[in-house]
Amino acid sequence: MTTDARAERPRFLDRGALTCESCGSHNQSELTAEVAIHFPGLKGIKKPPVWVFPKLLVCLDCGRAVLGVPEKELRILTVLAKAETEESLC
Repeated sequence: MTTDARAERPRFLDRGALTCESCGSHNQSELTAEVAIHFPGLKGIKKPPVWVFPKLLVCLDCGRAVLGVPEKELRILTVLAKAETEESLC
């Protein structure tokens, strides 16, 4: 059975009851999001955004949010970042 990248659960959510690293609250909620990740600078304009659909852990007291990038999208970002580094060396 394959897992849909949108349904992947980041490892940080599997560590049990977490407290907010910012305010110490236990009042947190696991939510989903859609995020377009862009590379910075003028070279980044030429690259399409990488869309990710991460799970978020949001503190409902202070607003701090933590997310994990699903493995498939992380591999894409790694390839693009490596290509950007190689371009800058030329």
